[in-house]
Amino acid sequence: MKYWMLAAFCSGLCAATTVTAGQNDAADVVADQVFRAGLEYCNQASKVSRTDASAAREHFAQYLSHLERAKTIAAQVVQDNSYIQREARRCSLVEDNIARLEAMTLAQASLDRCGEVRMALDQGALTQAQTKFNEYETMSQQALAVTPTVLRVGSLGVQFRRCDQLVEKISLAKVKRSRVALETERTLAGFKRVMDSCSVAEKLLQSPMEDSGKLQATKRVLEQVSEQLQLADRQAAELVRSAVASGVAYEQQVTDAQYNASACRQNLLSQVSAIRHQVQQAGLQQHVATVEQPEPVAASAAVLVQEEVSPYAAKPKNPEEVSVIGGVVQLGTPEF
Repeated sequence: MKYWMLAAFCSGLCAATTVTAGQNDAADVVADQVFRAGLEYCNQASKVSRTDASAAREHFAQYLSHLERAKTIAAQVVQDNSYIQREARRCSLVEDNIARLEAMTLAQASLDRCGEVRMALDQGALTQAQTKFNEYETMSQQALAVTPTVLRVGSLGVQFRRCDQLVEKISLAKVKRSRVALETERTLAGFKRVMDSCSVAEKLLQSPMEDSGKLQATKRVLEQVSEQLQLADRQAAELVRSAVASGVAYEQQVTDAQYNASACRQNLLSQVSAIRHQVQQAGLQQHVATVEQPEPVAASAAVLVQEEVSPYAAKPKNPEEVSVIGGVVQLGTPEF
């Protein structure tokens, strides 16, 4: 009896073990089938992983879904099956390719922004250059977030490093722009001083020139205008040299201010020259009038005798009286 019960127990245990083993075998088979079905999606994703990121990502998502189902059915077989492990590693590489393709799209967009940064710098549009550089940085960081391996594609790593250096060029261009702006402000201030002095001279010219004093005052202001204009012209020349060397365009108002100041000085020169001529003419006429005015005859002088006096006429009693010799009035004793 005792042996019979032991035999029955062993028989039942073996039967249960056989059933369990059979169930495990069936689960392994199902998991393997599910994985192989998903592997087809991985292969499809691999075919378009370098050309169509969207389609590749869709196929790969189906593969991942099948892989998870296989693990749910028989996790052990997925871990232990060498074929499944090998194919799973291969599909991981496919996923890397898809990620690089997705990152490449962002990387290319960021490089396009980099090109726009260079163009804006060439045109001197620093605000636009800074805006485009910020967009480049955002897109390049997004590309690297997808997968850092994008830098291994072609010369992308080199191109990114070159674009990163543009921030230094932008900063340097801003410094040059600030320096040119300060020189522009100083030059414009110089031309403004010229125009202020011109206004003073024009007011003097508008007042009556009663004497040469006002003319001299106007000439002194004109000399001041000339000196200020020479200084401003030198500053403008320095500004142009600095702007050309820096690759920064100076403002058109500098050219306009220089033209207006030069025109004002030339106008003053013309007016002063005309007034000087008038003053000289007036002085000459006054001088001529003074010379032509008859001098008063002395009280002791006699009236000119119209007829000729004989040289043998008697001597006058008073030696200081006027005598006429040859029709010319002589004072004192005539000489014979």
